[in-house]
Amino acid sequence: MLNALLLNSLGRVDRNFFLICGIIIAVIVAVYFLIPVFRREQYETQRNNLRERESAFNAAKKARDTESVSDDTVDLSTPNNEDVSDK
Repeated sequence: MLNALLLNSLGRVDRNFFLICGIIIAVIVAVYFLIPVFRREQYETQRNNLRERESAFNAAKKARDTESVSDDTVDLSTPNNEDVSDK
């Protein structure tokens, strides 16, 4: 097996090609992971907008919940259906 690897050793051009490919892949991966650093202001604006929408949603939900609590209270002292007789 070692003899087969020695017979098919990589030349200088091949090594340079693989080195360049590796560098290109490393640059692409680095740029991918650095996108949030490049777009920091945009992401911060999006987070602030999300907080505002969330607070507006929670306020509307709280108002809706207080309305439903006041609507759900039922007065049990008077019957709802007066024409129904108890037999």
